Amino acid sequence: MKLLRSYAGIIMAYLGFGLSLSVFMYHGFIKGIPYELVEAATIDGCSKPALFYRIIFPLLTPTHATIYILHGIWIWNDFLLPLLLQVQLKDK
Repeated sequence: MKLLRSYAGIIMAYLGFGLSLSVFMYHGFIKGIPYELVEAATIDGCSKPALFYRIIFPLLTPTHATIYILHGIWIWNDFLLPLLLQVQLKDK
């Protein structure tokens, strides 16, 4: 796949490492949304996709910002992963 010494390899590694934190944060926040809010939207005739895009997704804005900031700072301060993935191996 030639992921060593490429930007695609670094991006895939960061996506893999950051995905677990993102899933836990989103899961925790969505679990904390009151069921009454979902129930009220359903009674008003809101479909499931509309419920997600009109009710839940706008409530996730602080979580999006938190995840972007945490991942941005983590990637900005990380030096070891790019160093290990971009190493030039000498041909023998």
